[in-house]
Amino acid sequence: MGAGESAVINSVRSVLPVVAPLAVVLGVALLLWMVVRYLSRRWKRDAGDLMERIHHTMDQFERRTADLEMEAGRYSPDLAPPYQDRVRHLQDRLRAISECLVKANDCLIDIPTPPLTTPVTKSAEATFLLWSEPRARYARRGRLQAIEGELQSLDQAFAASESLLKQLRRTPLETAELARELHAHLDAALEALDSLQAAGLRGESLNRVAHGIGMEAENVAALPAFLFDKKESDILRRAQPIPISQVWQVLVDLKPEVDANLETLEEWQRALDDLNQQLTAMRLALTNTNNRLAEASAQLDVTDLADAWQVIQAHAEEIERRFRAPTPEDLADFDDVNTITERADMVVAKLAALEALRLSLDTKLAENEHRVQEVDRQLRQLADSPRYPLDRVPFQAELDRLRLRLTTVREANQPRSPKQLESDLATLQVLDRQMQAFIRQITAARDDRRRLIALLDNEDAVSAGHHEADQVDWLTWAHDLSAQTGIYAPECWEGEEALQVTTLLEDAEALDARRRRWMPARVDDLLAPETLARQVKEVAAVYADIETLQNRLDQVTSKLQQLREVEESARTALQAVYSALDRLEIVASELLPAELADEDNHWTWIRRHLDTGYGLDLALGDRGSGSVLEKAEQISEWIEACGATLHSWHRILLTETEAAVAAVTRDLEDMRAIARLDSEAAVQSANDTLQLWDAGSIRRPARAERAAEVDADTCRRLAAEVGDQLRILTRLDGVSAALEEHVFAPTAEPVNRWHEAQRQAELDFGRLVALEKQSRRSWPPISCDTVVLQPEFDLADRLQQQLHREETTVTQVIATADELAHLYARISALVAERETGYHLLRPKLEEVLDRIDDWRKDLKAYGKQHSSSPAVASAIRARLDEIEASFSQLHLDYGQEQELVPGDEALRVLEALWRQASRDVPVGAGMNVIPVDWIARPH
Repeated sequence: MGAGESAVINSVRSVLPVVAPLAVVLGVALLLWMVVRYLSRRWKRDAGDLMERIHHTMDQFERRTADLEMEAGRYSPDLAPPYQDRVRHLQDRLRAISECLVKANDCLIDIPTPPLTTPVTKSAEATFLLWSEPRARYARRGRLQAIEGELQSLDQAFAASESLLKQLRRTPLETAELARELHAHLDAALEALDSLQAAGLRGESLNRVAHGIGMEAENVAALPAFLFDKKESDILRRAQPIPISQVWQVLVDLKPEVDANLETLEEWQRALDDLNQQLTAMRLALTNTNNRLAEASAQLDVTDLADAWQVIQAHAEEIERRFRAPTPEDLADFDDVNTITERADMVVAKLAALEALRLSLDTKLAENEHRVQEVDRQLRQLADSPRYPLDRVPFQAELDRLRLRLTTVREANQPRSPKQLESDLATLQVLDRQMQAFIRQITAARDDRRRLIALLDNEDAVSAGHHEADQVDWLTWAHDLSAQTGIYAPECWEGEEALQVTTLLEDAEALDARRRRWMPARVDDLLAPETLARQVKEVAAVYADIETLQNRLDQVTSKLQQLREVEESARTALQAVYSALDRLEIVASELLPAELADEDNHWTWIRRHLDTGYGLDLALGDRGSGSVLEKAEQISEWIEACGATLHSWHRILLTETEAAVAAVTRDLEDMRAIARLDSEAAVQSANDTLQLWDAGSIRRPARAERAAEVDADTCRRLAAEVGDQLRILTRLDGVSAALEEHVFAPTAEPVNRWHEAQRQAELDFGRLVALEKQSRRSWPPISCDTVVLQPEFDLADRLQQQLHREETTVTQVIATADELAHLYARISALVAERETGYHLLRPKLEEVLDRIDDWRKDLKAYGKQHSSSPAVASAIRARLDEIEASFSQLHLDYGQEQELVPGDEALRVLEALWRQASRDVPVGAGMNVIPVDWIARPH
């Protein structure tokens, strides 16, 4: 970029803070000017459109007003109703419309017009264009919008005026419609009057209404005929306001009278219809009552009811005569008709009730007589039964008494009066209750007899699914069971109160005595009804007690069997655990040192458990002393204690075994990390032992907590596993000692020297790599020659892989470890040599770079000092450009290299660059030069 362009840019930057705000203000002013002028023209155009619409609307409204006033002139405000109010309202609305049009015209005249010319001066012209003219245009448009709004409100006034005018035109039609409606009401009144007279209604009130209807008919007949039978067009053509007003007044005066007479006649018609319905219902009730009295049964005495009915019937005939020609006043009161109907219904209901009582009496007599016969038949059947007959003497007296009372009621006087009927029915109800109680006694006796027979035949027991008492010799069973339970000590049966084993035989003999007492001696003995219920109860109780005793015998038998099973189970568990502990003690004696037998340890506890188990076995064999359940409980506690000891020993041995296995495994893994020594005898033995542990039954997949209950199988399993653990733990100890003696001890020192040399070589090489990374960030990026060391590391890796890939011996491992130690020591020496070379070369490179940099500064200073000479300045600038180009190319070359530059090569290149840069500087095209001595300055 040249100096001229820079000066222009700087000038623009200095002026920009002043020009920018001014440009913004001018832009806003221009935008405001455009908006205001646009709005002014818009408001002017809107005002012109409004003025045109207003003039057009006012012309239309004036024409409509003239038409309405012309048509309204036909109607005078002095006309009578219904014209009078409508004409006045129409004239008021037309007057308001005219006044509104005049007011709108005055407002149009008063609206100011904006000036057409602008002021002369520039400032006044700007004020006019930006404020006065837009303000005037806006105000004018607003006034015109208000006038247009007021004119639009006149549409409703015109509509109301036209509606009033339409009503005035339709007034003759409304009058004709009212006349036709009045004529129809009058025809309906005449029709109702003829119907009432034909039905026989008489009286002064009817005549007065008939006279009024005749006068009203004459007045209606005097109205103009065209109102009733002409079309609407004819009515509008012939009708005049004054005659229509007169007809309207006549119709308004007649309508209330015609409607009142019509309503009165319709009310009389409804009352007459109700009266006829009530009379018809009364006649039907009279006929029904007479028929029911005639059909009354001969067994009933209804004389009093028939005499009372004659009086009611005479009253009904008097009512019939009274309502043959009723007056309107009679129609309002016909309660006597309803009373006659209600009394007739009451007589019919009384007859029906008496008939129902008679039928109930006959029914109950027949039912009780049938019951007496049925009871007598059942008593004979029960007394004549060949098996366990029932004594009927206690029931016969009551049966004869009931039969005599029934005969008395049957042979009473007939026909029966209502009171006699009710009395006999009450007597039968008492007899019915007594008969039912007597039948319940017989039924209870029969049921007791049947239950007794069923019990005696053992049918109930069989049908209910119980034991067949007669099929089981429970007494013998009790004798045998008592002898079997006696061999056990009494303590075995404590806590079994419900069974009562010791009193079992005594209770069985007492039950046998009760059975013999309540059983009938022969099948033909009479059963006494008074004691039959108790006998059934006692026999049922005996059978229930027999069943209870059998259940008790079953339970005692089951308890005895359970006791024997507990005894056998305890003995089996005791022997199983004792045998397992004995075998474990033998294994421990063989594997553990003898001095451990005198210490307090698991082996000692096992021997104590063996002594305790021997004593429990002796106690269990003695049945005559002590409770079997307590002995079994003691054995269970002993097994629990044995299980706890075995579980504890098992857990400790498992922990020790797992630790030993882990130690041997770690030893083998450490050994395999160095070399394959599978051919060594100690290693083979260790591998075989680990395989035995992995495949053995003593190894559990995961540690488990102690079980809530320990049984004999658990103890036997734990004892076997503890024995196996003792064996495998002993073998693991031997394997560890052999590995230490034959493998780890001989190879420890050579392998340590090898690993130490390897660790030191890796640390030294890592330090050299870090130095090379640091050199990569410096310039020039010289190499530390780490690539040469990689074959040494590869050789060491091949030696180590050979140890892992091929089977070796301890001797071979020792030799290879010595070789690797020497190899890694040689790598550390090479690393030290390269570090020393790098630290010696880097200062030399820095010294050359400093010389070149000082020379560049001297050239720049000499060029500034002789800037007045273009040739010298150009020559100095050319030399500086040459040096800069050489350095740039060198940076580019070294930057593109993937590998670092060897240090000797970098030093040689920089020296050559220094020699090229520090020679004399040629000036111009001739042989003139600037000597180096003139340029160089002391540093």
